[in-house]
Amino acid sequence: MNYFKKLFIHTIIGVSLFSGCGSSGSGDFGLEIPDDVAMVNIQEVLDAPDKYSGQRVKLTGNISTCCPSGCNFTLQDGAFKTIIFPQGYKLDPKSAGKRATVYAEITSGEENVVLTAMGISITEGAK
Repeated sequence: MNYFKKLFIHTIIGVSLFSGCGSSGSGDFGLEIPDDVAMVNIQEVLDAPDKYSGQRVKLTGNISTCCPSGCNFTLQDGAFKTIIFPQGYKLDPKSAGKRATVYAEITSGEENVVLTAMGISITEGAK
Protein backbone atom coordinates (compact mmCIF):
# COMPACT_ATOMS: atom_id res chain seq x y z
CA MET A 1 0.00 0.00 0.00
CA ASN A 2 1.46 3.35 -0.85
CA TYR A 3 2.27 6.01 1.72
CA PHE A 4 -0.71 8.31 0.97
CA LYS A 5 -3.28 5.52 1.27
CA LYS A 6 -1.84 4.54 4.68
CA LEU A 7 -1.86 8.18 5.79
CA PHE A 8 -5.47 8.61 4.67
CA ILE A 9 -6.62 5.44 6.48
CA HIS A 10 -4.80 6.39 9.69
CA THR A 11 -6.29 9.89 9.55
CA ILE A 12 -9.84 8.50 9.19
CA ILE A 13 -9.30 6.07 12.08
CA GLY A 14 -7.84 8.83 14.27
CA VAL A 15 -10.73 11.19 13.60
CA SER A 16 -13.24 8.41 14.32
CA LEU A 17 -11.59 7.49 17.62
CA PHE A 18 -11.13 10.99 18.93
CA SER A 19 -14.24 12.78 17.70
CA GLY A 20 -16.14 14.16 20.67
CA CYS A 21 -13.10 14.25 22.96
CA GLY A 22 -13.14 18.02 22.89
CA SER A 23 -16.81 18.23 23.89
CA SER A 24 -17.62 21.27 25.99
CA GLY A 25 -20.63 19.71 27.71
CA SER A 26 -22.93 22.32 26.15
CA GLY A 27 -25.72 21.82 23.61
CA ASP A 28 -29.11 20.19 23.24
CA PHE A 29 -29.69 16.54 24.15
CA GLY A 30 -32.71 14.23 24.10
CA LEU A 31 -36.09 15.47 22.94
CA GLU A 32 -36.59 19.01 21.72
CA ILE A 33 -38.03 21.21 24.47
CA PRO A 34 -41.55 22.32 23.44
CA ASP A 35 -42.42 26.01 23.74
CA ASP A 36 -45.89 25.33 25.17
CA VAL A 37 -44.76 23.44 28.29
CA ALA A 38 -45.14 25.23 31.65
CA MET A 39 -41.99 26.64 33.27
CA VAL A 40 -41.88 25.84 37.00
CA ASN A 41 -39.13 26.01 39.58
CA ILE A 42 -37.69 23.15 41.58
CA GLN A 43 -39.24 24.41 44.82
CA GLU A 44 -42.75 24.24 43.33
CA VAL A 45 -42.27 20.62 42.29
CA LEU A 46 -40.76 19.56 45.63
CA ASP A 47 -43.45 21.41 47.63
CA ALA A 48 -46.37 19.83 45.71
CA PRO A 49 -45.14 16.72 43.89
CA ASP A 50 -48.62 15.20 43.56
CA LYS A 51 -49.78 18.30 41.65
CA TYR A 52 -47.11 17.70 38.98
CA SER A 53 -47.03 13.89 38.94
CA GLY A 54 -47.46 12.56 35.40
CA GLN A 55 -46.81 15.98 33.87
CA ARG A 56 -43.96 17.30 31.77
CA VAL A 57 -42.56 20.70 32.75
CA LYS A 58 -39.57 22.95 32.09
CA LEU A 59 -37.08 23.66 34.87
CA THR A 60 -34.06 25.93 34.81
CA GLY A 61 -31.01 25.99 37.00
CA ASN A 62 -27.34 25.20 37.21
CA ILE A 63 -25.97 21.69 36.85
CA SER A 64 -24.07 21.44 40.12
CA THR A 65 -22.91 17.83 39.75
CA CYS A 66 -22.96 15.17 37.05
CA CYS A 67 -22.37 11.45 37.46
CA PRO A 68 -19.08 10.46 35.74
CA SER A 69 -21.01 7.96 33.59
CA GLY A 70 -23.67 10.58 32.71
CA CYS A 71 -26.54 8.60 34.25
CA ASN A 72 -27.80 11.48 36.45
CA PHE A 73 -27.13 15.08 37.38
CA THR A 74 -28.08 17.55 40.08
CA LEU A 75 -29.97 20.66 39.01
CA GLN A 76 -29.82 23.56 41.46
CA ASP A 77 -32.03 26.65 41.52
CA GLY A 78 -31.08 28.88 44.42
CA ALA A 79 -31.27 26.90 47.66
CA PHE A 80 -33.23 24.06 46.04
CA LYS A 81 -31.71 21.15 44.16
CA THR A 82 -32.80 17.78 42.85
CA ILE A 83 -31.30 14.77 41.10
CA ILE A 84 -32.52 14.26 37.53
CA PHE A 85 -32.14 11.17 35.36
CA PRO A 86 -31.67 11.62 31.59
CA GLN A 87 -33.94 9.45 29.45
CA GLY A 88 -32.39 7.93 26.32
CA TYR A 89 -29.08 9.80 26.49
CA LYS A 90 -26.16 10.36 28.85
CA LEU A 91 -24.99 13.75 29.98
CA ASP A 92 -21.36 14.76 29.52
CA PRO A 93 -19.73 15.18 32.97
CA LYS A 94 -18.24 18.44 31.61
CA SER A 95 -21.77 19.84 31.88
CA ALA A 96 -21.27 20.46 35.62
CA GLY A 97 -21.22 24.17 36.38
CA LYS A 98 -23.32 25.11 33.36
CA ARG A 99 -26.78 26.63 33.05
CA ALA A 100 -29.56 24.34 31.81
CA THR A 101 -33.20 24.26 30.81
CA VAL A 102 -34.62 20.78 31.40
CA TYR A 103 -37.74 19.26 29.84
CA ALA A 104 -38.68 16.92 32.69
CA GLU A 105 -41.34 14.35 33.44
CA ILE A 106 -42.38 14.24 37.09
CA THR A 107 -43.30 10.98 38.84
CA SER A 108 -44.45 11.19 42.44
CA GLY A 109 -44.57 8.10 44.64
CA GLU A 110 -45.27 7.52 48.31
CA GLU A 111 -41.97 8.92 49.55
CA ASN A 112 -40.03 9.90 46.43
CA VAL A 113 -40.25 12.29 43.54
CA VAL A 114 -38.44 11.19 40.39
CA LEU A 115 -37.55 13.72 37.71
CA THR A 116 -36.70 12.30 34.30
CA ALA A 117 -34.99 14.60 31.78
CA MET A 118 -36.69 13.98 28.44
CA GLY A 119 -34.59 16.76 26.91
CA ILE A 120 -32.08 19.36 28.01
CA SER A 121 -30.52 22.52 26.65
CA ILE A 122 -27.18 23.45 28.24
CA THR A 123 -25.48 26.81 27.91
CA GLU A 124 -21.96 27.85 28.88
CA GLY A 125 -22.38 30.06 31.92
CA ALA A 126 -23.93 29.41 35.31
CA LYS A 127 -26.07 32.14 36.83
